[in-house]
Amino acid sequence: MQQPSRTASLIVRAARITRAVPQAVVCRRTAAHIWGASVLTAPEADWPVELAAPAHLALPGCVTYLTSLPGADVIAHKGVRLTTMERTALDCARWLPRHRRAGGRTSCGGA
Repeated sequence: MQQPSRTASLIVRAARITRAVPQAVVCRRTAAHIWGASVLTAPEADWPVELAAPAHLALPGCVTYLTSLPGADVIAHKGVRLTTMERTALDCARWLPRHRRAGGRTSCGGA
């Protein structure tokens, strides 16, 4: 797979990766960003594509979290295979620092 350009938007990079790698599912803050939440702590161009996968994926510009997701937790949105809004909110509640999920526009649900 060709390395995605870091100047491409996060959604474009995520779409390219999930089209090329069938087992990759965008998750966590990357998924929350695609769903419209303001959760990135760095500029979008610098943010890695966070992926859930059953095995490690050595992809430049990506971070892989090893997990098997039930099919009900995966959906296609804006051309990207990612965790559902509900699963994304659950992952954010579980993995984000408390101050980043406390409410308002920094929460996964947005406001």
